[in-house]
Amino acid sequence: MPGQKELDNDLQLSIYHLGLVKRWPHLNPKKIKLSLYFLKHREKISTARTQEQLEATKNNVLEIINEIQGKIKDNNNFPPTPSALCDWCGYRRICPMWKHLYQSQISNLKSQKEAEEAINEYFELKDNSQKNTDRLNELKILIYAFMDQNKTERVFGNEGYLTRRVTEKFSYDLEKIKAILEPTGKWDEILEPNGKKLEELLPRLPDELKEKINNLRSAKKITTLAVSRKKII
Repeated sequence: MPGQKELDNDLQLSIYHLGLVKRWPHLNPKKIKLSLYFLKHREKISTARTQEQLEATKNNVLEIINEIQGKIKDNNNFPPTPSALCDWCGYRRICPMWKHLYQSQISNLKSQKEAEEAINEYFELKDNSQKNTDRLNELKILIYAFMDQNKTERVFGNEGYLTRRVTEKFSYDLEKIKAILEPTGKWDEILEPNGKKLEELLPRLPDELKEKINNLRSAKKITTLAVSRKKII
């Protein structure tokens, strides 16, 4: 269940507020109370919006509209974000994530057949790769047990030999180390920027700081191929 601060800044509730005033102009915006009911917890959390917040919401929505219109004008694609909600979406037949499933006619049957063969071979290789990984882990257990039993760190076979190497990986109490290094001015030197930690921190920052940081970010497209055996129709 979200806290009060999250509801005080909830975009959806702000848009509801704007919709109410637009639909019924006689309502006094200052007297409108917005509430969410959490049935599981049997709780209701209420919030309100100031005129400044409503103006900020309007500007935010208009910026998003302009951004969308700009992308449409420039023929930029909107990357789909598949999720469990896809099952209720009425646009699956034209969505890049789903339309191939619904295509009864393919303009190039040869390319379709080649794609199907490639997909089938991909799954076959993926299965073999996983089987190999599982088997290698099983063999490692057997080999390590043999090494322990014979008190040896290298074993030989007809194909070659295997050597067991033991390395140490250290972890540090960074809070205590910070107290040691910070007075010397060396603490910042051991810290490295971490994008993941920054993204976790962003929602907790004031809007002004959040905007400054977002203006400094750059995007890099990374293509990956996710595997799923579940065919959804």
